[in-house]
Amino acid sequence: MMRFTDFERLGVSVAAMSDRSDGDCRRSDLPDGNGCAAFCISLGLHPDRLVRAAQVHGASIARAAAKDSGRGAVPGVEPFPETDAIITDVPGLPIGVTIADCVPLWIFDPVTRSGGIVHAGRIGTYNNIAGAAVAALQEAYGATPENVHALIGPSAGPNAYEVSEEIAQDF
Repeated sequence: MMRFTDFERLGVSVAAMSDRSDGDCRRSDLPDGNGCAAFCISLGLHPDRLVRAAQVHGASIARAAAKDSGRGAVPGVEPFPETDAIITDVPGLPIGVTIADCVPLWIFDPVTRSGGIVHAGRIGTYNNIAGAAVAALQEAYGATPENVHALIGPSAGPNAYEVSEEIAQDF
């Protein structure tokens, strides 16, 4: 597990990322506790409150409210469909995305106490999902880009991820 304490010092309740030793965090329903539930519990979070995105490698952003608690984490409760980022201003509401080789991005405005988490894949990055998430914080909660802090998490690097010449030219 990786904790991002500098981000937590800004006022984010918990900023963390699981790794392989934490189990399969793509799943929330594993009976042996080896999954997302165990990861949440280790952070002092209630796994049944976690709000997740049904990622599609796009650039859509969902806005999570208190009523969305458990969305995508509780069996039978669907995650936000076709979403690669979640923003909220609900203190302590755990939000999450699943990352393999894509880029995880946390954003937070300590003035408005609003923030989000972004799954920035190739298509999302190409479509400026990071900038769109900051703009969504601004529109939804009055955040100002000057106050927004960003944390870029670990992802695949140039030695582990190759793209075609055509894709490279697109960027």
